[in-house]
Amino acid sequence: MFSSLGARITSTVSVALVLFILGVIALIGIVARNVTESIKENMGFDVLLTEGATEEDLKAVETLMSHSPFALSVTSHTPEEAAEKWKSETGEDVEELLGMNPFVAEVEVKVKSQWASSDSLRSIARELEELPGVGEISIQADMIDSINSNISTIAVALLVVAIALLFISFVLINNTVRLTVYAKRFIIHTMKLVGATGGFIRRPFIVSNIWQGLIAAVLSIGLLWGLWSYVSTFDPMLPDIITTGEMILIAASLLVTGVIICGLAATFAANRYLSLTYDEMFS
Repeated sequence: MFSSLGARITSTVSVALVLFILGVIALIGIVARNVTESIKENMGFDVLLTEGATEEDLKAVETLMSHSPFALSVTSHTPEEAAEKWKSETGEDVEELLGMNPFVAEVEVKVKSQWASSDSLRSIARELEELPGVGEISIQADMIDSINSNISTIAVALLVVAIALLFISFVLINNTVRLTVYAKRFIIHTMKLVGATGGFIRRPFIVSNIWQGLIAAVLSIGLLWGLWSYVSTFDPMLPDIITTGEMILIAASLLVTGVIICGLAATFAANRYLSLTYDEMFS
């Protein structure tokens, strides 16, 4: 009895650790995605107007950008505001130094994440260049392409690791469950001799392991929540990176994964011993 209980506890802990690792990968993936979205939403372009541009030209560009589907935020600066900003940042009065205001009106546009690519921004820029008063459009295309390339590489790496861990987790859980079923292989054989059907024999193993998967998932969720709470103490901004809904989604995914993997593993293991003869059970 105690050895059986010990084996079940060991099995549950093993499953919980595997689910915990999967949860960490999911957490990293969601955090990486949210950080990526934040980085992309800080990308955009600056529309510099010509020296002869009027305030109406500035308002026209600002209004057009504000109502465009790609704009996340639009901020305009008059030449006077730009000079005042320069003075507050550097402490120098550029108008006194040069005897004139060298700045021109500017509209700063931040785009939505799905538009944060050099091709999309160049396409937008071509349309803006036709507007009256628009002089130059500043796009940091190389930086945008570099960031998108790095983000894609990280996403692929996380996906590969997640798939590998999912495969490894199934193998480990399957082996763990097989050990549990192996200990009861002679009970399975005896039930076959008295006429029990395959479904009747499999049912208690599957139900038992589904409960084991649920318990293991709850343990892994507790570990994951504890880890995130501990890590969040190092940076007050971390809790804002991932929402409560996303944490609940990870928890629900771990519950479903624990149930499915343990249920399937129990089914495969029970089927294996259902097909063995009495002599084969000793090998």
